[in-house]
Amino acid sequence: MPNITIVNGSFCHLDTVVRHIMDLGAWRPVHTGAVIEDAAQRSGLSESKLSSVFYAKNGLLEPITRDKDRAAAWLKLSTADLLQKEGILMTGPAALLVPDTISHILRVCLISNLDHRIKTAADQKQISESEARKKIKQFDADLGQWSRMATGTPDPWRPELYDMLLPMEKMSPRDAALQITTRINSDLLKENPESQKKAADFLLEAQVGVALAEKGRHIEVHADGGRVTLTVNAHVLMFSRLEGEITKIARTIPGVLSVTVQKGAGFHKADIYRRHDFKLPARVLLVDDERKFVKTLSNRLIMRDLGASVAYDGPSALEMIEKEKPEVMVLDLKMPGMDGIEVLKIVREKYPEIAVVILTGHGSEMDKQICLGLGAVDYLHKPVSIDDLGRVLERAARKNSGQ
Repeated sequence: MPNITIVNGSFCHLDTVVRHIMDLGAWRPVHTGAVIEDAAQRSGLSESKLSSVFYAKNGLLEPITRDKDRAAAWLKLSTADLLQKEGILMTGPAALLVPDTISHILRVCLISNLDHRIKTAADQKQISESEARKKIKQFDADLGQWSRMATGTPDPWRPELYDMLLPMEKMSPRDAALQITTRINSDLLKENPESQKKAADFLLEAQVGVALAEKGRHIEVHADGGRVTLTVNAHVLMFSRLEGEITKIARTIPGVLSVTVQKGAGFHKADIYRRHDFKLPARVLLVDDERKFVKTLSNRLIMRDLGASVAYDGPSALEMIEKEKPEVMVLDLKMPGMDGIEVLKIVREKYPEIAVVILTGHGSEMDKQICLGLGAVDYLHKPVSIDDLGRVLERAARKNSGQ
């Protein structure tokens, strides 16, 4: 029995279409939320962390490359494993992860013009047109993030991504379901040895991708009947060493018969390839009123692949945390208005999951005892070397995760 994937615009009657499809056949519905849940159970990452890196944000603590690479690898594995089964009806943005080489999967997109979506949203949610427009804009931005990760471009509406592109302003949900189920019975969509092989290749690619991602390596993976090709798309100073390392990792996966490593188009760019270090926190908030110092520190942390953001006073820091929590906060004590100790008290009371490191040039021994007593994980004096700070951040992240 073939599988179906449906990507949809918001307020394009997805739920109703799915109900009609279920009435017409014995498909098993799986929404993107279930894929994220499965990936979370497999990886040990939280569902919120897995999903948040693929949703458009307005906040300052943006997800960094290593978070996206690791999350993408696990989501692809959950998707690939799921599609080894028959009769799957996958809905939502995770459907964009499915490669078009698997011919026994029908790829559907439900879309509608903006006026129709606004009217539907206003009717269903009892909201104003301006509020409906805002919700639709955010949904499309989120879907664009998924599309960029899955297909390399931020446009999820490209016709070449789908077998069927259904304009929902021109048909009822039942008519859409009838068109989908009629098409799914086509001989062209029946499972055959070649499409089974492509599904198995997708699974093997995902398994190798996870193995590499968990070692901090982001490498493009292609599988063809057990023959795996790894493509390096960033400049590497010692290519032969990397080649040996990633080949060894790939060979640990059952089903891998051979491994070839090649240089991709991105290899000749100026960017230097770096291994991701998961011991360091992914998101660090630096709070200090010395603007030149803290910007320099932020840039040096970013060069080490840490997502470092900056706040110049206590209220701004608390406002940023309210929107999105960092893993570690590096906090100065002497700031105008709300000082560091007051910020520390609030953070430890409201956000105990955030590790706080004090970094100050003016603190006393009494300040140190107060801060450690309030729950700061470390107390450092300026100036501090980036290596020493890195070790403290690693220790803070480890303590914060209970390791």
